[in-house]
Amino acid sequence: MGDTSNMRTAPSADADTTRRIAHERPVHSTETVCEAVIAAVTTVGGVEMGDLEPLYSVVDTEAVERLVSSKSDARVVFTYEGYRITVDGRSNSVALTRA
Repeated sequence: MGDTSNMRTAPSADADTTRRIAHERPVHSTETVCEAVIAAVTTVGGVEMGDLEPLYSVVDTEAVERLVSSKSDARVVFTYEGYRITVDGRSNSVALTRA
């Protein structure tokens, strides 16, 4: 699913300072946004990919992929497997916070 050496933990930039980023990573050129989301959740959650609910059951994965490939300033935020997932089109990154 890609190199995990660029992952980091950092405080959230959101106004709600009670939420903290549990995990943030770039979307690598060798993976899709959805693969990056799954990789982040499996890394933070310590679970196997096969144990996760299909991502397409909670978000329109094609729309998320189009958003990021368009390099827009938009963000997609959704809840998945107990995490608040933020996909940032501008920075081409995925961030997880506890939901």
